[in-house]
Amino acid sequence: MRSLSVLRLAPFDTCRVLVTSPFLRPSVLAAIRLVIACYTLTTLVFSIARGITDAALFFPLFHSFNVLT
Repeated sequence: MRSLSVLRLAPFDTCRVLVTSPFLRPSVLAAIRLVIACYTLTTLVFSIARGITDAALFFPLFHSFNVLT
């Protein structure tokens, strides 16, 4: 039985060309990514929370309308 060491892959980006920017320092890029991640997480949480509260307010109204008709 062959060992898994036969499946060796070439290392990816050994010169680190694809993970750096010629214009911004890595700390600035990390800060930008952190801000975008926090904004996305906050938007997602508030969107889900608003959807839950809107649904909680809508269903009793819909139910009472349905009973009256």
